Amino acid sequence: SFTSENPEAGPQDKVFPFGWDFRYKSDALRLIVGTSGFTSNIGSERSASGGSGGILDWMSSDKYNVFGVFMEKPLGKFFIQTEYWVSNHDAIRDPASTLNLVYNANINDAQRDNFLGANANLLFPSQNDIVQAANYTSKTFYVRLSYNIQSPKGQFVPYFFFDTMSNPEIIQRKSFGGDNEAGLADDGVFTKTSLGIVYRPINSVAIKLDASNHTQNYNGEKISYPEIRADFSFGFDLLKKN
Repeated sequence: SFTSENPEAGPQDKVFPFGWDFRYKSDALRLIVGTSGFTSNIGSERSASGGSGGILDWMSSDKYNVFGVFMEKPLGKFFIQTEYWVSNHDAIRDPASTLNLVYNANINDAQRDNFLGANANLLFPSQNDIVQAANYTSKTFYVRLSYNIQSPKGQFVPYFFFDTMSNPEIIQRKSFGGDNEAGLADDGVFTKTSLGIVYRPINSVAIKLDASNHTQNYNGEKISYPEIRADFSFGFDLLKKN
């Protein structure tokens, strides 16, 4: 499939977004594999920020490209899913919006250095101290491996999940357009490793329990913190059967 739409800030001259998705599905091989992508403009012009989408809130404009590949396949009782995405940005920071981050978003020292020039007034920076050019690359990858166990008491699916993200431009504060995981790190990189299990006593009920370990560099030190999640799901069949 191919798609196009208005830019994030509405119609703009010389800005023509374009997206695509190609995938192959084989019932015989029990395989789905494909690639998707998007460019904010097939030309050279940057797209203005609309406050959502792929352009960060403190950018005045950005030209970015996103490319990803994905695959899922059962291997006996195992089931594997994986994706990889990379996004290249050629952006211009808005001085007023970026200065607001410096003063009010509780950014770390590495992020402050990223936004301010080498000769900036570090105590009382101004809009003139903001580095406007922002060329960066964001990446994300995950792999999930699960195992299907059928028993008289229901289905058990233990799984392993690994997730990582890298975004050197992102900050932590979500209220300022940041990300609470990658934005916490000095370099915008976090990894998360999870182990869990899903139990289905009947088809319409799923109970999930998993534990994760998050790892990133923070203030020059490698830190880790755990997380435990529990979930109960019930599926409703609203289709009337004859």
